[in-house]
Amino acid sequence: MSAIRPTVLKPDNINHANPLGMFGYVGASTWFNAVRINDAWMLRIECGVTAY
Repeated sequence: MSAIRPTVLKPDNINHANPLGMFGYVGASTWFNAVRINDAWMLRIECGVTAY
């Protein structure tokens, strides 16, 4: 829940950056969290390559 927080600035918001009220913006802030529940299921892969 509430992992996404939308932000909306309507075009009729007039300020020094938008003096004619022509531009509006839509954006979002998100977050994610993960937990390791069973370490026995973890896998480690190592590989090596050569440059050509």
